[in-house]
Amino acid sequence: MSLAFVVANNRVTEITVDYRVGTCTGTEVFSNVSLGIGPYQPNLPNLPPAPPVANSFEFTSNVVGGTDYTHILGSFSGTTKALGTILLGFPQGCYDAAVDTWTATRQ
Repeated sequence: MSLAFVVANNRVTEITVDYRVGTCTGTEVFSNVSLGIGPYQPNLPNLPPAPPVANSFEFTSNVVGGTDYTHILGSFSGTTKALGTILLGFPQGCYDAAVDTWTATRQ
């Protein structure tokens, strides 16, 4: 899996995900998004509240837990590096879901 995103004015404005999981391959492009980068408060079911994470963003397309969704959490460490997790839910006929971690460096 590979992930690329565009940041402008302290906002994530575009996300591109290339994936290959089993026999399922594809590219998802989410353009014209406007995700503020700031403190993020994780809200995980059945777990105690986690502390906020600074300089972070969250993106979800469609309903997580359904089919054909993308959920990305990211956190910036300084001005040139980021890291996070990605969860993909696939349409029927593919795997149910795939999860991976990612890192990025400013280009």
